[in-house]
Amino acid sequence: MLSLTAQRARPHQWLGRAGAAARAAARSSVAAPRRLGAPALPPRRLLSTSIVLSAPHDLRTREIVAQAVSSIGSKREGQQYLKLFTSVSSQKFAVIKVGGAVISDMLDELCRNLLFLYELGLFPVIIHGAGPQLNKELQAAGVEPRFDEGIRITDAKTLGVARKLFLAENLKLTDRLDELGVQTRSLHGVFTAEYLDKERWQYVGKITNVNREAIEKSINAGYMPILTSMAETVDGRLLNVNADVAAAELARTLEPLKVVYVSEKGGLHDDNGNKISHINLDEEYEHLDSKPWYRFGTRLKIKEIKELLDTLPRTSSVAVIKPSDLQKELFTDSGAGTLIRRGDKIQKVNSIDEFGDDEKLKAILVREREEQDAEAVVDQWIDFLRTKSLSAYFDEAYQCLAIVLPPGEGRSMATMVTLCITQSGWLTNVAENVFAAIKKDYPALAWTVRETDENLTWFFEKADGSLNHKGSVLFYYGCDFQADCLDPVYTEFSKHGRSMFGDSNLESRLQHDGPLDPSNTRNTSTPSKASNVPDPAGAQKKPSPAPESQGSTGVNDGSKASNPTDASKSSKSPPKPSPTPPKSPKSPNSPNSPNPVDGSNLPPPPSSNPTVLQQQSRGFSTTAPVQASGWKPMGVSVAAPGRALASTFVPSPVREPVQELAKILFSQQAQPEKARNTNPNPPLGRKNACNSVVARVALVGARGFTGQALVELLNSHPYMDLRHVSSRELVGQNLKGYSRRKIIYDSLGPEEVGKMEEKGEIDCWVMALPNGVCRPFIEEIDRASKGRGKERSVVVDLSADYRFDPAWTYGLPELTKRSAIFQAKRISNPGCYATAAQLSIAPMLKHLGGQPTVFGVSGYSGAGTKPSPKNDVDQLKDNIIPYKMTDHVHELEISNHLGTDVAFIPHVASWFRGIHQTISMPLNKSMTLHEVRQIYKDRYAGEKLIRVVEQSPPLVRDIMNKHGVEIGGFALHSSGKRLVLGASIDNLLKGAATQCLRKSGFLSTFRSLWNCRVVAMSLHADIFVLFCACATENMNLAMGYGEYEGIPAMTG
Repeated sequence: MLSLTAQRARPHQWLGRAGAAARAAARSSVAAPRRLGAPALPPRRLLSTSIVLSAPHDLRTREIVAQAVSSIGSKREGQQYLKLFTSVSSQKFAVIKVGGAVISDMLDELCRNLLFLYELGLFPVIIHGAGPQLNKELQAAGVEPRFDEGIRITDAKTLGVARKLFLAENLKLTDRLDELGVQTRSLHGVFTAEYLDKERWQYVGKITNVNREAIEKSINAGYMPILTSMAETVDGRLLNVNADVAAAELARTLEPLKVVYVSEKGGLHDDNGNKISHINLDEEYEHLDSKPWYRFGTRLKIKEIKELLDTLPRTSSVAVIKPSDLQKELFTDSGAGTLIRRGDKIQKVNSIDEFGDDEKLKAILVREREEQDAEAVVDQWIDFLRTKSLSAYFDEAYQCLAIVLPPGEGRSMATMVTLCITQSGWLTNVAENVFAAIKKDYPALAWTVRETDENLTWFFEKADGSLNHKGSVLFYYGCDFQADCLDPVYTEFSKHGRSMFGDSNLESRLQHDGPLDPSNTRNTSTPSKASNVPDPAGAQKKPSPAPESQGSTGVNDGSKASNPTDASKSSKSPPKPSPTPPKSPKSPNSPNSPNPVDGSNLPPPPSSNPTVLQQQSRGFSTTAPVQASGWKPMGVSVAAPGRALASTFVPSPVREPVQELAKILFSQQAQPEKARNTNPNPPLGRKNACNSVVARVALVGARGFTGQALVELLNSHPYMDLRHVSSRELVGQNLKGYSRRKIIYDSLGPEEVGKMEEKGEIDCWVMALPNGVCRPFIEEIDRASKGRGKERSVVVDLSADYRFDPAWTYGLPELTKRSAIFQAKRISNPGCYATAAQLSIAPMLKHLGGQPTVFGVSGYSGAGTKPSPKNDVDQLKDNIIPYKMTDHVHELEISNHLGTDVAFIPHVASWFRGIHQTISMPLNKSMTLHEVRQIYKDRYAGEKLIRVVEQSPPLVRDIMNKHGVEIGGFALHSSGKRLVLGASIDNLLKGAATQCLRKSGFLSTFRSLWNCRVVAMSLHADIFVLFCACATENMNLAMGYGEYEGIPAMTG
């Protein structure tokens, strides 16, 4: 993914560059530091000043690596593209054509993305046009722009205007890049051309030669080449060339890894203005003439791209994107904008004999197999298939081969028995096309994969459901998990694993049906030696498993993971598999995986990146496909055999991000684990997701702000369906803010709730009632669920009624063990003030030297909807009102759950929403600010709803409309023995509904096994939407959804 040539890191070059920077520093005593990705671009710097020297070494490295990691869609993509980019010379990295409108309207955005590539040691060749600017200049000069078949007719006057304009736009682009520290070189005379048709288009050229040497010398010297589309004849006559045409000729000459057209529209659009995601030229080109959008410049662009792709390997493609998608296009499978490619024609045969060449088929199935007897096993397997009815799918280059056995002979549904695919096949769209062809013929399909397969995420994306069993994963699509056709498949899988249905699976045969050895991480779906990943520095290491991470399918280096508990042991007949959404898996070795409630194996959680499901996987290599056996160690260029390993390069600030990124992607030890390990109660996040069944929700007492905010959250939650809303004051009115269905307010009493509970009509009760009111409702739920054992309802009370009851679990996920909330059946939700105060004091408990004091100020929305001086705007104007200054219920709550006395003094102020607390804590020893800050950062590492602010105190206006708590502004007394800090929280968000939903993750994965559980919640209407974030969090935890599902990110 990351390319760096030997020339880029030559010692004399870095010394020369450092010297130039020193000379620049002598001319200018101040060089403003630049932060990558900052909203505002830095002030102009001297051309000779290196951007690398503008920030501390380690800070620059962290910034670059952080941006690179954020650009990568998944670890698999990162590993694949890292290997690909580090095995190609810089001259062959990318050709990027920039539209004229991008330079005039989106220059800063473009330059920031090019800066990022430059700091990674990548040198794309930039060629730009200036069409819109030229039209404007010509009109101002009284010249009417004329076009013929999308090509500008260029007379002498037009050529003169174009020449000046192109030079000006080129200078504009290079100057902006130079200001950022990107060393550029504007190249002219690169294109040699002859007249295209002088009578028809006049001074328009057809490129006959590209001066490749000038481009290569520029890159080897450390400069990013910037070209215009102007060309010259052999006798020096200037000719205009369409920028799209020039970019295609440039790509044809250089054969870069990527070809990207950057436009302000971010892709091609149809006549309705909808973006076209991809165009497969082999299938669609002849029919494009009938499309109303296919005309003028678009016609010419696609024509030139087709001619380009016809001369390049079939794996080549061209992307049309906007500047902000440049990193995504270069570093992910999904890409962005419009993808134009020749496409892969997928062939199909229905028997072994139709292949016609057994030896060729055998070679495909055996390639890169590690088993010593692979040839003999494949021979036997081919003989086994010779008498079977089958469907085999493959591309022309045989990068991917899939074989499917149709239903019959004891198989209740079609089964894929092998999928052989090369690494280059994974990088391109071949696997996608093969799978699409299978899905077209087989609307329902089952297949198995080892749980250590490095491409397991891809299989989850293709499946409707899955089940883990003894180190293997059964996937299926096209049927519900309760479908009859899946019963025999699951029975076979639970008894025989991958050897099910008469040992028809090739990978199972190759493994000799032996027990799973977790230390063996050979990719069973990919015949490539994917696990033999070279060290980023170039040193060969012993083959090792892929590292485990969020969304990863690997296991830890050298560790032996125990097999997941056999699900079939929990009952006489095996339970049906989970309706797991087609998303990423959870490693069975995760230390934070929740314990299965009934001892059976929990399915993997949904992916943290659901948009992957909606994206088209891509590959854009314009180099010939590289087979797995042809991979070179990272740091060695394929184009220059014999070049030294990357480890022999002189270390430099530009090279280091490449090394650090490689460590993150390839080394388990190099992953930043400290943040996770320092938090004694880390978030479960997606690891909590073991349920995809939509919960039916009823909200009782929804008149206040809390109810309104909770309705908004439920409206966007993918797994919660609001069915009933009860309010005596609003009965008969339409519910506003919920778009999924029309809901009319009704009035539910305890008896009605009990009857609905008995009938199982509601999965989750949310009771937004004042303190002391919801007890009758809880009693009815208890009565209705009495004697049901494990099926007994889960109750989450968000009033203060049960916060002091030891039989209830206190639902503050950051401080209460999340596993306890996951398993609890009675949960009490914390109050708004109590949430912020406990989170602020808890990290310092063992350092306290006396009673902490909390001075709290709330907006008047926290004073309830019942009229009183505390929510009277006139009374609050230019005023602050204290109330209940001793023995407040929150004072008792905070003290009780922290286990130490706390003084709490609440006030109401004139703003509407938000709480601020100033907390003073005496300490039992002298401490430093650095120690204090680190304690808080370590304690809340990984928490998505807590932000530790190191410098200025948190402000109410900064926390408004955010689901979370900000803690910081730390100050120490001169003695070092008294700490004062601030905390802010939106009382309409974090306190109630968000935590409520976080706790509800407790519902069972399999409704047929554990039935539905009921969550009853009491939302104190006087606390409003502060409870929303807490309520959301708790509902998610208790009901088996991702902990932060449906909770907006704490941004800003």
